[in-house]
Amino acid sequence: MCQTHPEGDGEVSVNCPTCGGTKNRRSRQCRSCSNRALRETSGLPEPTIVCPDCGGYKGNPYAVRCYECAIPASRGGKSWVCPGCGGRKMLNSRLCAKCNGMSIRGENHPQWKPGITQEERELDRKCDPEYASWRKAVFARDDYTCQLCDKRGGYLHAHHIERWAENPARRLDVDNGITFCEKHHRWMHSKLKAA
Repeated sequence: MCQTHPEGDGEVSVNCPTCGGTKNRRSRQCRSCSNRALRETSGLPEPTIVCPDCGGYKGNPYAVRCYECAIPASRGGKSWVCPGCGGRKMLNSRLCAKCNGMSIRGENHPQWKPGITQEERELDRKCDPEYASWRKAVFARDDYTCQLCDKRGGYLHAHHIERWAENPARRLDVDNGITFCEKHHRWMHSKLKAA
């Protein structure tokens, strides 16, 4: 027993002042009136029983979609089917990963470089052993030191003085390379872009 409320400890049911239903004695309203007031003040929509995808009955008013739209394609669901290939996709994606990847390949890719040939695309310079030996020769000549800040060691970059794409004949010429630290290599490219 509570000293201030000798009649009970709050578990007694009384009538709700808003709707007349039963409520806990310590609560101001019943649960349904409290939820309605919360939705009105927070701007949340009224729960609906209509599925936003197909317009059908979804049963649970708080569910996002009806059962038919929420089940996987392997079990007959329709929103998991990719419109591009008919394969499985994520519910919130427009296309499956395969179709989405195909749409940003080649010329549609944001990093597409129009000035180089297909042969140059297939020959990735990072995997070329001649390119790796060129980098090592440039680093050794410059004593593994950034030529702008004199920082020795760390994460170094071998920079082409005459750009890789503009002068294919001097790509692997050691005299066409210079060693920069990562910070100054980024700075150099930002200056070249601005020019």
